[in-house]
Amino acid sequence: MSIGLEEFVDIDDMWDDLDLGILSNEKATTEFLKSGDKIHLHSLDNLQLSCKIGFVSFNPYFVPQTPFNIISRKAYNSIMNHEIMYSGINMVGLAKNLLVFIGNHQFLVDFIILKNISEFMEKGLTEVLFGQPFKEQIGLVEDQGKGTLWLIIGNDKTIFHMPRAEKAFRKLTVKQHNSMGPLLKVSDEDKKKGIHKPKIKIKGFYRGCLSLGNEYKYDQEVVDWIQGYIDDGMT
Repeated sequence: MSIGLEEFVDIDDMWDDLDLGILSNEKATTEFLKSGDKIHLHSLDNLQLSCKIGFVSFNPYFVPQTPFNIISRKAYNSIMNHEIMYSGINMVGLAKNLLVFIGNHQFLVDFIILKNISEFMEKGLTEVLFGQPFKEQIGLVEDQGKGTLWLIIGNDKTIFHMPRAEKAFRKLTVKQHNSMGPLLKVSDEDKKKGIHKPKIKIKGFYRGCLSLGNEYKYDQEVVDWIQGYIDDGMT
């Protein structure tokens, strides 16, 4: 079923006032994604970043014109201890304050949970889509033409390049570019700290995962692996 959100004008108040019952209206028209075509593997303008939500890794797409952050029910259930049941309409519910980790930074992010996100992106792509609220919340900056996303927090700058922005991959097709996922780049700030390779920067990522609450799946093997990864990066 298509989603009808044309009545939800005030994004700031949406989380408190949203009535899921309206989405059972079979005559509802899709007004959710107003930015144009859905995301395809052959698109020249796709932007992605790498993150963890809880303990689970994702390469979400970023569409700054989209008025909501979206996560599939399948992805939500893989993150949380409890599972959300399908209610018969595409919009299953809301997820507030999910912990999203990008590099050394963590954010509490709100999502709309959908049973099926295929009307927004081609089947088989990532199960998470970040939109305008995420951009405004973390100060994300994009250069769609150059295929670059970055955020600056304090003296730390995290940069993601799309493969199409790299000379080494220019002979690949657009579909191949979009299948690779984003690449972490070393910033000038990193070089001043003695970090000259992305793999060294990555070793310091996701420290906050170790302090997640009981609402997230807790796997001691995963915790030990993350702690070992951090310890290796410090030696």
